[in-house]
Amino acid sequence: CYPFDVASSTYDGEEGWNIVCTLDNSGCSGNTDTTVKWECTFPLWYIADPTDGGAENTPFHDQNWVASVVVTDVDEEASERAEGNGGVDVSSFLAFRLGQDSIAYGEMEAGDDQSLDVATPIFATGNTGVDQELEGTPMCPGFDLGGGNFGCTGYDSETVPIDTIPARFQKFAVGTGTLYDTGTPLADRNLEEEEAYLALNVLKSTVVFDPQSKEIGWGIMIPSEIQIAGNYRGQNTFIAVASAPGNW
Repeated sequence: CYPFDVASSTYDGEEGWNIVCTLDNSGCSGNTDTTVKWECTFPLWYIADPTDGGAENTPFHDQNWVASVVVTDVDEEASERAEGNGGVDVSSFLAFRLGQDSIAYGEMEAGDDQSLDVATPIFATGNTGVDQELEGTPMCPGFDLGGGNFGCTGYDSETVPIDTIPARFQKFAVGTGTLYDTGTPLADRNLEEEEAYLALNVLKSTVVFDPQSKEIGWGIMIPSEIQIAGNYRGQNTFIAVASAPGNW
């Protein structure tokens, strides 16, 4: 709902609400006419509730958005509020922002594991709730995403090389603090595995200046086969999925 009786800056910052109305004079013959045509346009925030899809897609799928109008005369007498006929649907806009673009595990030895304490915040920047599908590449000192085997030359998915950490050794969960053994393994792009699903359930944002967010916690184990020291790098991919309407 966008009430009319609020400060103009509420909806559009310093630019104001910016309702623009144009009178169609083509059929107006004077003050005896009982009807006149106006066309008004106005913006909606991108977080406006979507009304498309079925019950499994959006909470307000059986509703739509309607405009209403109140007119006043020269004596400032107001009419009854009149609603438009039919209304329109607002489409779902699935979007998110990463609050951190790197996952830094720090120094570890072969055979060590780390609890899921490295956080990636996920901000809901569209008008739906947000879950995630996750996949990653192997990690190695000479990582090159444009090279063979998704960045690590000579990677063999059947064994663990002395200089490559397969994606499955990274694990994730909702929030931080989870023990490594209880996390979900990251799907491996090199093996063409189906993306690993995380029911993150970031709420739908209702205030554009303060989007809803949750953290994904990451942890890793260094395979005992690793013998080459250095900085191991790879790439994880985050894919937005609209969460179930009950979790918005």
